[in-house]
Amino acid sequence: MEPKIARCSTKTKQGNILSFSFNMETNLLIISLIEKSGAAENEFIWRYVDENALLEEALEIAQ
Repeated sequence: MEPKIARCSTKTKQGNILSFSFNMETNLLIISLIEKSGAAENEFIWRYVDENALLEEALEIAQ
């Protein structure tokens, strides 16, 4: 069974590609910067998202 992964990307000012991938089963978020020709890629963020902790932190900041 294939994991449920949401993907989106956008171009930067310099024409490179900023790519976002989120695995909905593991909560793994990966953000990559891809050189416009596709010759180089840097996955610079690999983070497991703890939804409850992030929302709790946001609520504390809002108060």
